[in-house]
Amino acid sequence: IDKLSRETIKNLEEKDLLEIYEILWSNNNFTNKTYVPKQIIKNNGLEKIRTEITELVYGTKPLSERFDGCKKNLKGMGTSALTELLYCYDNNKYVLWNSETDKHLKKLGLEKIVQRKSARRKGEQYEILIEEYTKIVEKLKPFGAKNFFDIDCFLYKKFLDDDEAEEITTADLDDPDTHNYWSFQCGTEDRRKTVWERWIQGNTVSVGWNLVDDYT
Repeated sequence: IDKLSRETIKNLEEKDLLEIYEILWSNNNFTNKTYVPKQIIKNNGLEKIRTEITELVYGTKPLSERFDGCKKNLKGMGTSALTELLYCYDNNKYVLWNSETDKHLKKLGLEKIVQRKSARRKGEQYEILIEEYTKIVEKLKPFGAKNFFDIDCFLYKKFLDDDEAEEITTADLDDPDTHNYWSFQCGTEDRRKTVWERWIQGNTVSVGWNLVDDYT
């Protein structure tokens, strides 16, 4: 999002932080959408918030260090909010990590991998999570997956209203015999972006039956 450009963060004001939190999923549980960001400003001050978010997004240290440092230094900003900021900045590079992600990790058999003993800090676990999600993107690229947003949509739909679903593993994603599915491509290359956006907005897919052979 534009509000996470380096220049915008440098000049971040209270109204800007309120606008960012207005659209964050991590803030959806609060009826009063301004309560959390105002508390964050009160507890940290705008200058510290600017410094820490700039370091988180644009710093040169390893991601694990930047993440742990920001989480420690900014009171009131937890894993969900910090990873969502990174995710909004670049969902090709950063993964969203919230309660839904934890459910997906458990059902994919990745929970113990991400939280293994050698990864003691949250930042190290976050790096492992990104590595594992990157593998899933690679496995699903033949089916149109491009980034972590596509994987989130796929996993959310797969596990929607299915709390008692049988546990699967990432290996299952390689086995075409474990699932039944249709694979769609979004039109010709010149129309692909427009068609994909229409599908996402309408939560539908479409088929140009007049352009395909008779499969009856």
